[in-house]
Amino acid sequence: CASQHSSVRINIPVCESTFQCVSQHSSVRVSTPVCESALQCASQHSSVRVSTPVCESALQCASQHSSVRVSTPLCESALHCASQHSSVRVSTPVCESALQCASQHSSVRVSTPVCESALQCASQHSSVRVSTPVCESAFQNLSIEYTHI
Repeated sequence: CASQHSSVRINIPVCESTFQCVSQHSSVRVSTPVCESALQCASQHSSVRVSTPVCESALQCASQHSSVRVSTPLCESALHCASQHSSVRVSTPVCESALQCASQHSSVRVSTPVCESALQCASQHSSVRVSTPVCESAFQNLSIEYTHI
């Protein structure tokens, strides 16, 4: 319903319950519109509590649908989510989309935990394709963090 109607206002309780619902039911089919609205919802509300299962399903959703448009806020929340939960299982497609997302948006703020998890993700999956922009941003973020120490 929410994905079909762009005018539907999604508040914080609705956003939380939606994510909880998707994460609890593995049989829930998540289409591209639903995936976009779910990620957009999480990025708009900073107070939305994102648990480990929810984080996994959100990242998996984004990686499954290549047509999902990932804006700067969405990218930040996705990376932030992955860095907060060490138990989040990051598959190869998810890893690629996360790194690609970070490289596409120069305004994405990448903190130390996020930077570490991104590099760890790339090192764990030998099949991950790391483009030049991704490689540059990864090293740039590390050098910036070390400069501040």
